[in-house]
Amino acid sequence: MRSKNAKRLVEFKGKHAKLEDGKCYTIAEYVKVCNEINPETLKYSTLKGRLYGTQYCTPDHLKPIFSFEKNRLGYDKAARERVATASRLENKSERIMAKWLKVKL
Repeated sequence: MRSKNAKRLVEFKGKHAKLEDGKCYTIAEYVKVCNEINPETLKYSTLKGRLYGTQYCTPDHLKPIFSFEKNRLGYDKAARERVATASRLENKSERIMAKWLKVKL
């Protein structure tokens, strides 16, 4: 069993300019590679959370914070507004039922 304070090595799978496919890296090494060009694009705790419970690290895990969240959720302001105003009644029978349920007895 691994020691509680031992560094966790996570295998990289995919294509990246500075990382080799199939080689194991620590989370700190991943963060260092990602932050070489633009500092503070990825924090240690963020990447640790993304890799929690996974066996492999992919290029998607190494995206900056904003682009990862936007791509994962697929939401922007317009999409949230569309979802908020969308009708929840899916077919004709549900619309008729909703109409009759609103009628006072």
